[in-house]
Amino acid sequence: MGLKRTTIQGFRRKGMIPYIPGVPALFDRKDVDAFIAQRKAAKEAKRAERLREPTPEEQHEAWVQKMRFKLWLQAEKARKRDSEKAK
Repeated sequence: MGLKRTTIQGFRRKGMIPYIPGVPALFDRKDVDAFIAQRKAAKEAKRAERLREPTPEEQHEAWVQKMRFKLWLQAEKARKRDSEKAK
């Protein structure tokens, strides 16, 4: 799987992957393959969500946040300039 032993132990303890108790713990190949496929699918879904085009509402919200930040930055610069003039 290309993972550290402690990572796999964590998956096992959290019940994310079934195993046969013992020393060492045993895993069924089908369960391991299903676990890997599930993790890959989740990773691809996250990636697809990140790469999708934002909706017009999301674009508008991003623009509003950007403008709020610009206004805040201008106000901070003005406060700094005013405080330096008062000295």
